[in-house]
Amino acid sequence: MLGLGASAVHAQEVIKLGAAAPLTGTQSHLGKDIENGVRLAIEDYNAKGVTLGGKKVKFEVMAEDDAADPKTATNVAQRLVDAGVKGVIGHLNRARLRLTRIYDRRHSPGAAGLD
Repeated sequence: MLGLGASAVHAQEVIKLGAAAPLTGTQSHLGKDIENGVRLAIEDYNAKGVTLGGKKVKFEVMAEDDAADPKTATNVAQRLVDAGVKGVIGHLNRARLRLTRIYDRRHSPGAAGLD
């Protein structure tokens, strides 16, 4: 019982971030760089211990393969929003306007959009 109370005191809020990039196909080398960069940044922030609004937080990444394809990217964006991510880094395709609408509806900021 004491262990449960102690873990509750040290509980961290988890903030899920999305990484959407082509992890397969001819542009997979770019997508894997994006994913690895996001993971390294998140590891760095988690190691430092981040506090937001007075609460300790831990970041997690949810990586998705958009295959650099606008149709696939639209499905990926919806999956990320449905999973409750708080922000998205990536998308290497020309569907940014459509994707922005998906993220805006759920107040999940999307970043990048390199093409």
